[in-house]
Amino acid sequence: MNVLRTAFCLLLACALTASAQGPTAMKNPPKLTITIVVEEAPLKRDPSIMIRTVTGSGEAEYPNGTALQFGIRLKDDTKVIGRTQGFVTDKRWEIALQPFGKDIYHGVYVCQVDFDPELQAPGIVPKLPADKRQRHSTTAEQKLGTDAEIAEERAEVTGYYRQVQGKIKTVYETVSAEYQRQLTEKDAAAWSKVVAASTETLQALDADLVQFRKKRINVMMAKSVDSLGSAILTLRDYLMDCYSMAIQNNGKPAMGMDPKQHEESVKTLLERVDTLLAGGGDK
Repeated sequence: MNVLRTAFCLLLACALTASAQGPTAMKNPPKLTITIVVEEAPLKRDPSIMIRTVTGSGEAEYPNGTALQFGIRLKDDTKVIGRTQGFVTDKRWEIALQPFGKDIYHGVYVCQVDFDPELQAPGIVPKLPADKRQRHSTTAEQKLGTDAEIAEERAEVTGYYRQVQGKIKTVYETVSAEYQRQLTEKDAAAWSKVVAASTETLQALDADLVQFRKKRINVMMAKSVDSLGSAILTLRDYLMDCYSMAIQNNGKPAMGMDPKQHEESVKTLLERVDTLLAGGGDK
């Protein structure tokens, strides 16, 4: 199921970028400052599209030739995009990212520059005092896009997430009602139809979520879409547990099956999406 691949990719992405999510706690870290400049220009072949180039620069208390990595991430997403390497020259650094257009969402971005001792050329780290050789990061926030662009995209994304959420709720209510009916009426043919239709709907929703994520190289309101993907997966488990209990086990749970637990998980995930979307973003 695509949601399984999506979940795995999310875990892998988190593992790869976890080191870049916050400064290392050192008592007396090397000076590493960050200033952001955004240059804007219309796309020549389509002037309605604004191209933005993000450049980070600042002071860096590191030897000449020290490698630094600079990247940005949407404030409510964990994925770092445009990550590019540059080098310290005369205690300063400057790195320009590839230009961004409609391939990213507009909004507030966390811009981050990192020193990683494991990515240095031989001879660089020994030049640093022993207490200044740890990973070190500095961040700054920068808005990309106009307020109108941000509001328009957020409304579009929120509307889509609510649409998916509504379809998940419909499947849940259908399965729950049929499960209760099957406990007394035992209509295997009807159950099979519900299982087939619900499974098809969930697979289509999952595939659509995967495609929606591909519209940009980052994700707006990432916690909301993650919760929706988890709800789809959990609802499928709930569906199969209910079907097995009602048809195969006379209403008794088989080993490893717990429809009630899956049901509560689905409800919790959908409620979480409600809370996130009601706040206009991820908290």
